[in-house]
Order: sequence, then structure tokens, then C-alpha cells
Amino acid sequence: MGSDLKRKRSQDADPGPANKSQTKKLPATANKRLKPEASAAASKPEPAKLSTFRSSKDEEKSFSRGGGSVLTPLEFKQISIDAAKDALFETENAKAKWTKKKSRREEPKKDKTSKKDESKKGEQKGIKAEGLSYKRLLPGTLVLGCVSQISQTDLALSLPNNLTGFVPLTSISELLNKNFEALVRDSDDDEDEDVEENIETAKSESSEDGVDLKSMFQIGPYLRAYVVSSSEPTNSKYSTGSKRFKKRIELSLDPVLTNNGLTTTELVVGCTVQASVTSVEDHGLVMNLGIGNHLKGFLSSKELGKGRSVTDAKEGQVMLCTTIGLSSNGKIVKLSGGLEQKPTKGGKAIGVAGKVMGLVDAKMDFFHASGWEEKDIESKFKVGEKIKAHVIATYSEPRKLALSILPHVLPFTQPIENEPTTILPIATIINTAKALNIEPKIGLFLDVGVPGVPGFVHISRISSDSKIEALSNDSGLYQTDSVHMVRIIGYNSMDGLYLVSMEQKVLDQSFLRVKDIKIGEVVKGTIDRVLHSGRVIVNLAEGITGIVDELHLSDVKLKHPEKKFREGVEVKARVLLTDPPKRKVRLILKKAIVNSDAPIISSYKDTNSGTRSVGTLVKILPNGAIVKFFLDVCGFLPVSEMREAYIQDPHEHSTVGQSVNVHVLSVDPASQKLRVSCKDPNLFGEAHKVTLAKLPPGDVVSGTVVEKSADDLIVEINGLGAEGIRGVLVTGQLTDGSRDKSLGVFKKLRAGQKLDDLLVLEKHEERRSITLSMKPSLVKAAKGGSMISKFEDVNEGEIVRGWVRNTTLQSLFVGFAGGIVGVVYKKDRPAEVQSLPNFGYVKNQSITCRVVYIDPSERRFRLSLNSVKSGEGEAPAVANTAGDTERLTVNPVDARFKHIDDYTSGRLTKAKVVSVQETQLNVKLADNVQGRIDVSLVFETWDAIKDKKSPLASFGKGSVLGVKIIGIHDARNHRFLAITHQKSNTKTPIFELSARPGHIKEEGIERCITKLEDITPNSTWVAFLNNISEECARANILPGIRGRIRILDLSKRSEDTRILTGSMRCQILR
Repeated sequence: MGSDLKRKRSQDADPGPANKSQTKKLPATANKRLKPEASAAASKPEPAKLSTFRSSKDEEKSFSRGGGSVLTPLEFKQISIDAAKDALFETENAKAKWTKKKSRREEPKKDKTSKKDESKKGEQKGIKAEGLSYKRLLPGTLVLGCVSQISQTDLALSLPNNLTGFVPLTSISELLNKNFEALVRDSDDDEDEDVEENIETAKSESSEDGVDLKSMFQIGPYLRAYVVSSSEPTNSKYSTGSKRFKKRIELSLDPVLTNNGLTTTELVVGCTVQASVTSVEDHGLVMNLGIGNHLKGFLSSKELGKGRSVTDAKEGQVMLCTTIGLSSNGKIVKLSGGLEQKPTKGGKAIGVAGKVMGLVDAKMDFFHASGWEEKDIESKFKVGEKIKAHVIATYSEPRKLALSILPHVLPFTQPIENEPTTILPIATIINTAKALNIEPKIGLFLDVGVPGVPGFVHISRISSDSKIEALSNDSGLYQTDSVHMVRIIGYNSMDGLYLVSMEQKVLDQSFLRVKDIKIGEVVKGTIDRVLHSGRVIVNLAEGITGIVDELHLSDVKLKHPEKKFREGVEVKARVLLTDPPKRKVRLILKKAIVNSDAPIISSYKDTNSGTRSVGTLVKILPNGAIVKFFLDVCGFLPVSEMREAYIQDPHEHSTVGQSVNVHVLSVDPASQKLRVSCKDPNLFGEAHKVTLAKLPPGDVVSGTVVEKSADDLIVEINGLGAEGIRGVLVTGQLTDGSRDKSLGVFKKLRAGQKLDDLLVLEKHEERRSITLSMKPSLVKAAKGGSMISKFEDVNEGEIVRGWVRNTTLQSLFVGFAGGIVGVVYKKDRPAEVQSLPNFGYVKNQSITCRVVYIDPSERRFRLSLNSVKSGEGEAPAVANTAGDTERLTVNPVDARFKHIDDYTSGRLTKAKVVSVQETQLNVKLADNVQGRIDVSLVFETWDAIKDKKSPLASFGKGSVLGVKIIGIHDARNHRFLAITHQKSNTKTPIFELSARPGHIKEEGIERCITKLEDITPNSTWVAFLNNISEECARANILPGIRGRIRILDLSKRSEDTRILTGSMRCQILR
């Protein structure tokens, strides 16, 4: 305890007048000081309260160096008091309290018995050894700790008496703070980011720029810490309005605070001092002691200690060192990293409490006196015996010291060579733990099977059913040598004890820490609450909660998740992601994933090709989808691998949040790329690949329907020599007729039905897909040898049969077997179909063409429809979408039109208004023939519009108008209509009509169709508002031409834009 040296008084001390007349020379000290100062005269002696542990008068007095002293006992005591104050608590004026004697009249008489009882009571009060606690750890207290945990943002120190303190990144050293502030300033370059994001960015980049705590500190070393605070309010983003306080000890390792009160004269050889690395040199480290502005320390590479090297040292790192000398100029203190030293013998202790230098109280609690050992404290210590101990804490109010004699604290080592938490990890359950010793008001010390490291269970953690007030060594369930089932809940490096619990609820918990939760594990919990964002908070264990995103709540989308997930409901979930430093747990409640037996994918490195698993679609792309697995591992699902059938648009087949069973096609751990497929790999082996390679496009086969979906059939092809080869037969490839006829055939087909005359249109060996067709015209051409299946089969002037593969604004693409495609340009189409939507053709419609040009170098050819007559399997120029049923008109408005086919482009007729909408007139040409007149095809000029806000208000239901047929309206794609317009249920086409006076003067389509290229910049047009958004308004100039007008260009006054409706005049800008 303390130093062997009797320190001289500081020059700042105020000497008493009584000592000036009788100052005497002090004997020389045994140890040499680093920088001695002239001692001042002793201050005036003041009466001090005698220790309750003072030995008897007859006891021989002890001297620090052996031999007598010329000083009187009173002078010797006063000098010791002043030296203790200077060394431990800074120099300040002592304030002695005189004990005033009460008058004999006021003082009641006491017999001898009462005086003895009072004396015994005083002795018991003095012997009481108190340990550290949250209440006693006031700000400013110095405490010795052992590094137990290292995270990215703070250090955890094991403190005496099973306490744990935390050192934030900003409370380690001044140099480390400067480095951290520099990172924050660098991240502040982006002005759009807020302060919290900048700090998080700086923390995430800290490991790359040198501010990496794991490279600076190790588990186990001892450090001196300064208590900043011992409690703070609970800071949980899930708790609102809570007034509970979370006990947390905030510490600082800054040498300026931990060495507070030390001066150069007090840095004797062997004194422990905390220092931070300011510079890393070739032969050692330059250290900052935090004592004065010019005093520095130097730690030689030879004195670093076991397990340390100069190359591993980092600037800002903090170490606890011992002083071994001083430079000649007195400005550099020589340090050593080896803490193994002989503790001082200057403390006079009786039992586990004593005095240092006659004034400072020294306490040693049950833990640090090895109270759990077989030998009790009374037999281990004797009154008046001098002991070796380390100071582990200093109390500011009241001033006293805390000591420890634990075998691993004295030499600053670990209790055992191996890490105790690796021998018995946290959460380990021990069935037979034997009680070694019992402290009635504190708890039990148990033998957990590790020599030298016992376990301790606090009295509050013995039972969760009832509160235990006190324990007994001789009786009860928890007496000495009793055996209990316990669970390891922690380890304190400072006390050298396992922290255990005997509570049944702790024994029953699945896990105690977030770190113990395994990725992909199925866990049970209770619903804590449902957030407004749709997320669900699940309580997994005491102090551990998990969050479920709205995407992972159910296999189907829930409109009201709060109705299904009510507070207190028990649920079963699977762990998606854990982040122990941030105490975050992500869960999924989807039954398809929770109940799945497939292996989980949680890392790219451990995933192999062919692995099957279950994932969640988190994003749909035009060429596929993104599948998310566990621990943020994502894979790409190509559109060709989504199903056996062909998929044109992934959005129509899949939805975000959908659970999918996939298998891994390929994985690249280096680039963290994963490619998956929904197809079953077992259905396509090597034999299937060989058979597929031999199957030529254009061949006619037979098959059996094995699966039926909404738009296509999955057909297993027969007679190929290998079972399981499947093809896709879409609805449009069933017949040569209309879509309605193909749908009628599709409805009659059933799974297991055999199909003959199936034409192989295309095959993709990589995607293992085959496209089939049942069109009679194509099958007949294939059997007759006229079906094109490769480019060499194309001959100029030949009549060929194919199907409409796609249409654009200018071209029509015709498909043939083997993926061969020809093009029909505008000049090669009949005039009557030029103005029709999609030129009057629909996708997958059968078509007959003539080859007019071949380009062998580019391997392409051009087709023509002009000289081809309508034949078998070919639709007319105007697509017959009504099927092959009766085509006669019913009650036509114009009696000249007896047949639906009489309504052709350019003809004049009459129409009756059925309904009036804001942007169009719905009319009928007959009871079974409908049409529409767009508002832009009603008025010729701006002046002709009487009501500018409601242009069509003058028309009424039942009115008969003269109109001209200008085309067919594409109701399926809502061409020229607002998106809220409903589809027509009629099987006949909806005709596009015009009622402009200039159009109905004579028949003919000329000058009735305005093209986009006919509209020039700076020209003025009459436009009709379609809809208005926050940024712009959209207006129709013609049915097929729409423009956009900025809100600022609508009117000079902003308030006018709120009431704009109907028609307006506008100028074309571009």
C-alpha cells in the first residue's frame, strides 16, 4: 500500500508556528527520488482522530526503515498525514474537527458495560469493508480495470466487484480525439449529409485510417480509469416516454485525468503511471503523461513488456507503465511496460481494513480478500500484520483507498493462462456447481470446474420465484457444499470470477446475448408491438428484441398487419441478420422460409453450385429479379430461369416480397456474385442435354400436357428417347383464328391430355426451353417442307407462312421456326392498314408474306404483304377480333351498313351518342358495333368551342352525328384514352371516328390523319387537358398525339392553374 518512502511536504504547505521553533532535520530516505525538492517545515500539529485499529500501548512501534527516530510521535504523525495528502489527493489545507467535550451536566452517566458495548460497536463499524458500487463510484474516482471487450466505438473494462465500465472512443487520449475529429471534418465535405451520418461515416472509416481500437488494445491488460459518470437515462429508440434509468459507468483513460494530482517529484522509481503514445520511433515510443506541458515519457522497445512490439504500437494508444528512471535534464521519464513489481509494504492493516500513514482508510472487500477460499479471512489475516496489496480504487468522498490481494492482481496477470470464456463460454449451463463459500448478504461462491476461477451468483440471481434476504452456511437449500444448476452469464477479469445465475427464467432462455443467436436459427418470441411503418417488434428474451420488416411478415401482402400481429401473440420466426455491436436482430415470419428444411445461404464463400435454398424477391428488374437470403447475401435470378415457360415481363409473373425456392447456378465469392434459378436441375441431366441438341427446329412432334397456367401450357414431348424434356405452348399458338377462338381451345385442354402435330418453333439449350406451336397453317407448312427453319431456306419471291412476332411504329416483324425473323416495312403494307393501330395485326397472329429482298451479308430479308391475297390461316387487313361467328349488324344507325365488314376506313356514316365523357363521346354505329369520338376530333377551330371548360357539354345522349371512320381503337392498350377508362366487353372492334366538319364533307382517309412529323415548332394548336400533376399538365392535340405543358407555362397567375380544365390554345415548343 502506497510507497516505502515518507514523502516530504510540498513547499506550498503552510507551516504551523509551533514547528518553526523546533524544526529538525529529517533522516534521508531509502529510495532515491527522481527530482528531489527542498522540504518545508512541518505544519502546526493538529489533534487527529485515532484509528479504531490502533494497537495497544504496550505494542512495539514499527518503523519504515528499522531503528528509532528523533521525532516525537506527534510530529511523526503530522508529517505522515501531510505526505499522504500530497501524494494521493493533491495539496489542500487540512480542516481538523475538534471534538468538543460535553459538560458533565449534559453528559449522562454510563456504566462500564455500556462503554464496552459501545467500544465493540465502534470496532465492528471500523472493520466493515465495503466494495465498489454504482453509488460509491462518484465522478472523479480513480479505479483499476481490466480490458474485457473491444468494439468499434468503445472499450469495456472489468472493474472490481463484478462491475463493468465503458470507455468511449473520444475518452481514450487527446491524440486519438484529434484523429477522430479529422475524419469527421473530412466527411463534412458533403453538405447534404447531417452530423450523425458524418460521425457514422467517420467511425466506419476509422479502421482504415488508423483509429482501430482492436489494433490498439488487447483483452486482458490492466488500465487506470477515471470515472466520468455512473448512470445515464435509457437511450432506446423503441422506448418512448420511459423514465427508467440504465446503470452505465462512463470512464476515461486520458492520462490528464488518470494521472491527476501527480507531480514530477512524486514520480519515484516503481510508481505506476498511465501514458498515451504520441509518436512511434525506431527504438521506442514517445509517451504523453498528462503531467505538465514539458514533461514527456519514453518507453524503450526493450521495456515494452511481454507480447508487445514497436511495430504494433499506434499513436493515441494508452498503456499503464511503471517509472524506472529520469533523464539528466529532468524532462523525460523513463518508463517500462512490465507491471510485475513488488508491492509496497507501507500499510498497516488489521483484518481487511486498515490505515495508510495513520490517516487514509484502506478497505478490502470480501471479493478482493479471496474470501471464497477454504481458509476464512479471520485465519488468513492477523491483527497488526503487514500485507502486500495493490490499490485498485481511490474514493474522493469520503477519502479512502480500495485494496486487492488477489493472486492475479498483485503481478497484473490473468488468473489462468487460457482465456476463461473459451473454457466455459457465456450461456453455458453447469448441472453440478458446488457451493464453496457463502456471504450471507452478498451471494454464493461456486466451483464451476475451472481451477483458480470460481463462479459467483449474486443473492438477487439465486431465485426468480421469491426474494432471498440472507443466506446461511449451515442450513437451507444454499448452504456450503450444496450442488446447484447454474448458467454462466459473464466473466469479470478484474475479480477473476465467473458471473453465474441460478434463476429458472435464465436457465430456460434460449440465448443471453445477441452474439449467441445463430443466423438461420428458428426462434420463438412474443409480439411486443406493431409500428406505424408496418414493422413488427418481437421480444425474443430478456433485453433482446428483433424487428421484422413489412416485406417479411407474411407470404401474402397484409393490408392491416396490426390485426394479425397483436401484442402478446406468440410467433415462430427465423433469424435473417444479427449485428451484436449494435444489438440488432432481423427476423422473418414467412412460413415458407420458417418451415423450410432447405439449407440456408448466409455467405458467398460457403455456398456451392447446386445448393438449394429459399429466398425472398426484393427487387424486380426487366431482365430478372434480385433474391435476398440470410445475412444480406443476394443473388440474381434471370428471367429465363424464373420458370420453364417463357416470360416476357417479370413484373407480370413475380412480385416483391414473394418467397421462391431456388438452386445456385454459379457463385463468385471474390466479387460477391450469385446466380440462381427456379428450375429444377434434377429434371435435366446429361441425357436430356444430348437429346435437346439433336432436336431440330421445324420438326413436328407429339406431347402430353403436364401443367396449365393462365396463359400457356407446359407440354412434355414424347418419343425423343429421354423423359422430362418439356416445351411451352402459349395461347396465341393454338389456332390460326382470333384470340377468342384460341382461348376457347385453351379452356378445353386439360393436364394429361395428349397433343399431336406440335411444331418445334425455337429451342434454347442454355435456358433448356422449347417453344411449340399448334397453328394448322404452320404445321402444314412444316410437313410440306416450306417452313423456314434456317436462313438458307429463304428464297426471294417465295410465299412463306409465319406469325406476327412484334410490331413497332414503322415495321412489322414476322417470325419463323429456328428464330428466323423477317421484316415488313411501311411501303410493303396495304394502304388500308397504314393508319390502324399495330397495322391491324396482333401478336402471334398467323400471316402469309412474300419474300422481296435478301441480304446474305447481314443475314436478313424483307417481306411484303401487298401482293399477297388473304388465304387459309391468314387474317384480313383489318384484324377480325370478333371471331368467326355472325358478322351482321343489328339495328344500324345508318341503314346502308348491313355487315360489320362494311365499316372500313374513310367511309362516312351516322352514329348515336351513348354517353358523354370529359374527353370523348361514346357512340354506337349499330347495337352490336361501338365507336368513340375523341374530343380533339369534334371541333375544327378554337372559336367553335362554346364552353371552353367543358367542350362536350353541348352534346346529349341519343344525339345522332355524322361521322367518318378513321380506324380502330385499341381498347386493350387504352390507346388515346385516360388510364382510368375501362375496357370494352364487346367482341367486335371499337371504331375510331371523327366528327370534324372538314372531315365529314367527303369520304376518304386523306387529310384526316395528322402524323407527328406534321407538327412543327412554334405552331398553334387547340389542346384538351387530360390530367394535371404537380409539375406539368398533359394535353391531347389528337388521339395519338399528346403533349406536356409545364405548370408555369399554363397561366401567368399561379392560382389559375388550380381551376384549369377542358380546352386551351397552346404553342408547340419542340
